[in-house]
Amino acid sequence: MEAQPGSWERGRKLIEELHQSRARSKDEKDQDDADGKDEDDDSTEVSNAQSSTTAAAPVADAAAPAAAPLAPNVESVLRFNFQEQSWVTVRDANDKVLISQLNDGGSNLEVKGQAPFKLIVGNAKAVSVSSNGKSVDLTSSIRGEVARITVQ
Repeated sequence: MEAQPGSWERGRKLIEELHQSRARSKDEKDQDDADGKDEDDDSTEVSNAQSSTTAAAPVADAAAPAAAPLAPNVESVLRFNFQEQSWVTVRDANDKVLISQLNDGGSNLEVKGQAPFKLIVGNAKAVSVSSNGKSVDLTSSIRGEVARITVQ
């Protein structure tokens, strides 16, 4: 498969954005530590993922044990559909990189592993994602062209 013109540049740009974001996140964490904040105080990434993947209200979750998250050793499945070229990195519950690649428009990708997954999706507006058959909303996690989200 031959790369489209500019695809390497776009992939390189997405990787640079990732590195810049990591540096900013580290700086923010260091600042929070200096300010005496607890790590759990600023968990927008996790809360975005929970709100976009949890359908039942918290009261219903407490009353229905069947709605509990998957057992730790149960394999979960993420499915990606790319309308346009996009970069995707997926890390599993052990922070192991399961996939990190540039994907062509019109292609699909399936990733299996142990949830929760940490996703970084470049050109996120052109990507649809599902987790175990349930749609994942990336829109609230997009900054610029890149979505960063944790999916349970």
